[in-house]
Amino acid sequence: SLEDLYNGNTLEAKITRRVVCRGCSKRSRQNTPKCKACNRCPDEVKMVQRRMGNMIMNQQVAVKSKHKCKQEETILEITVERGMSDGAVIKFPRMSEQTPGMIPGDVVFIVKEKPHKQFQRRGNDLEMTMKITLQEALLGFRRVVKHLDEHEFVVTNKNGISKPNQQIRIKGEGMPVHNFPSQRGDLTVILHIVFPRSLSESQKEALHSIL
Repeated sequence: SLEDLYNGNTLEAKITRRVVCRGCSKRSRQNTPKCKACNRCPDEVKMVQRRMGNMIMNQQVAVKSKHKCKQEETILEITVERGMSDGAVIKFPRMSEQTPGMIPGDVVFIVKEKPHKQFQRRGNDLEMTMKITLQEALLGFRRVVKHLDEHEFVVTNKNGISKPNQQIRIKGEGMPVHNFPSQRGDLTVILHIVFPRSLSESQKEALHSIL
């Protein structure tokens, strides 16, 4: 969520991966309940020497593994850092599936940002739309808004008439900058004026006299 990327968070992910069962390598243990769920590991790749004419060449060949493997559930704690962007990569080195004689690969998580009902992210900046009445557009307004970490900030325009789609920029109320969380982007508030659907005759006369 955008809250996770704004505040930082630790999430858990459960994966199932193949691991080499070291205990089952001994014959005395292969019939124990712990090892009954184990199967033969995938073929191993080994280097052998073969003669080709007057030359001896090294060649990789697949051989049956003597080891046992099993499926194991692992819970990984994913640290979402403040200010991370959509598409950011979080790696767990050597936590992928195991094969005897080979270094395991990495488990890679890619951050996908969920849409937020109030704020839209633009890099390190945030953007939001605020609806105001015609009266507020003409006479000024002051609104208190809750941010993604529950702190409050003020959006106001007391000194002039607000125009449709007018933008109010608030410094330092955007996203934390990744790796520099003390720095923040800005927040842009786009004003949407809600006009009345109808006017009474007295309201029309009052507006005529004023305007």
